[in-house]
Amino acid sequence: MSQNDWNGYCECEKCAAIDAREESHAGALIDFLNRIAEEVEKEHPDVIIQTLSYMYSRKPPKNLKPRRNVMPLLCSIECDFSKPMAENRFEENVAFRADLEKWRDISNRLMIWDYAGNWRSTPCPQHNLRTIWENTRYYRAQGVTELFHEGKVLSKESQTEELAALKAYLASKAMWNPDRPMRPLMERFCNAYYGKGGPFVLEYIDLLERQPVDETKTPIIYSTTIDKMPWTDEFLNEARGLWRKAEAAVADESAAVKSNVFWGVFCADYSLLSKYIHGGEWRPVIVSEKFASSMDRDKFETMRRIARDIVAVLDKYPDQVVVLSSYLNDFRHKALVRALAAAELPGGGDAGGKATVQDGLITYNDFPKSKTIFRERDEGATDGWAIHVHKSEPGWAWTMTFHMHNAVAFDEGVKYRLRVRGRVMPEEGVAPEKAIVTSGLFDRNVRENVLSKSVSAAASKGEWTWVDLGEWTAKNDNYIFHVSSHGCAFKLDLFEITR
Repeated sequence: MSQNDWNGYCECEKCAAIDAREESHAGALIDFLNRIAEEVEKEHPDVIIQTLSYMYSRKPPKNLKPRRNVMPLLCSIECDFSKPMAENRFEENVAFRADLEKWRDISNRLMIWDYAGNWRSTPCPQHNLRTIWENTRYYRAQGVTELFHEGKVLSKESQTEELAALKAYLASKAMWNPDRPMRPLMERFCNAYYGKGGPFVLEYIDLLERQPVDETKTPIIYSTTIDKMPWTDEFLNEARGLWRKAEAAVADESAAVKSNVFWGVFCADYSLLSKYIHGGEWRPVIVSEKFASSMDRDKFETMRRIARDIVAVLDKYPDQVVVLSSYLNDFRHKALVRALAAAELPGGGDAGGKATVQDGLITYNDFPKSKTIFRERDEGATDGWAIHVHKSEPGWAWTMTFHMHNAVAFDEGVKYRLRVRGRVMPEEGVAPEKAIVTSGLFDRNVRENVLSKSVSAAASKGEWTWVDLGEWTAKNDNYIFHVSSHGCAFKLDLFEITR
């Protein structure tokens, strides 16, 4: 029995008073659960009530203690996993250790939710194999009674979290007996799972473990994207080489072993490609002569070849099986790979005068509260897909933002025009003239709108419509396109930027 998976703690007067007294938002939660646990215990004395100690409720209450049949589930979602918890210097890990010790002292039973996977750069190196093992030992020493390692789901065809099967194997072995040495188990697994490619995979793991990581400067948490990780092109290229050797070594092995190595090669290829795409060396939309003339043309050709290999894999397997990231960002990651695979390098400084930006090429964030956002097939959209934001409450209920940074390359001091193709759909019972969408362009550097325009369902007749937001002079490339709705749902097809 837990809080919801968000930061919206109760703000009512009574709950706020308990939280203030306990100096923690876990106060009202534990007070509530203790009352329930007392009643449950009368009929079910052996039942344990588990509850998340997560985000806003991670800090333990000052005075309250969980009843003996209440088990906090302490989540380390903010923590770095490049180094084991016991020795990690990242500030969030230091704070987590302090919270863990306090929960341990006041709880009869305590469970940990640890993070073995990456939900934003799923196939990319994480540097956390030793962490999985050592964290298990640390938690046991701290008196933790239950442990859950969260990783990606493995299926017959989906192994796109790097070394996911090895992580699952090591986590289970560590929970059974963390006093055994890890290395022999890792060697046993790799030589069985990757066959004759095992020695090269072990060589890659050793290479990964040797990479210097300063967790205080470049922490690797559950959602770190590869452009924020400390991996160099040299390391990623060497990693690709080792996986290619593993691939060659299993040429006469079983289909299962070949598949296991194949997905390792895929992860290595995608890691290098993702660093190139998300690190800003290439943009899917180039309306900047300066950027076009400064691109490394040889590197572009190499990365485009890798992108085409990745697209071949995406086309061979259903898109929903090959996972590159989480939620809507998975669409963006795949859209960026496809855009690079199909891209032509601008000639010299010729950036072109007009560019279209499909919905998948922009970073989505600031998801509306209590609403549904999804990408759906729509024959009226230019690429057959649209972002659909479904609205279910009255008022200015949601704002959707799209980051153009590292997606569109502008020239400073040059004038641009922005048009958007979308569709306004009134909610039931709302008059078309009162179903309104307002969209605009926000400059993140000066924190103000540079463009803004509203359109009603009456004006657009509920059909796909081009909305001309007007002209502005670019001062940087750090812009956000945002949409707000009143009494309607909205579909977004694409942007058009004219130089």
